Amino acid sequence: MADGPDEVVLNQPNITIVETNDETELITSGAQGPPGVADEDVARARRSDIKEGFNGTTPDANFTTIYIGEAQVGVLDATAEWRIRRLIIDDTPVTGEGDVKTEWAENGGIATADEIFVWDNRLSLTYS
Repeated sequence: MADGPDEVVLNQPNITIVETNDETELITSGAQGPPGVADEDVARARRSDIKEGFNGTTPDANFTTIYIGEAQVGVLDATAEWRIRRLIIDDTPVTGEGDVKTEWAENGGIATADEIFVWDNRLSLTYS
């Protein structure tokens, strides 16, 4: 450990080690690397599954349910890294006529767009 307040113990191109009374700090310098990628710019895989004659919970000829899952490219369908939502389309004559309801998969009773679900489990998840 250095005796004084700050002592440079190694100083070479791109590497400097500075010791103080309570810590050793490695300082590197060089060319700046590329910037990171914002989450919204990460490439995503998308899956969809259409269930005609299904209202989200029971068979019903007037409804179509579409499940949509998104995850980063390369994530397997059996991995808990998907965000899943479903669209329920009501084609009931006169009353429905194409009304669409969007629901997100629930975690602990709360709908979420977090990437924590398994795509293969989409039919057994709870949605709201």
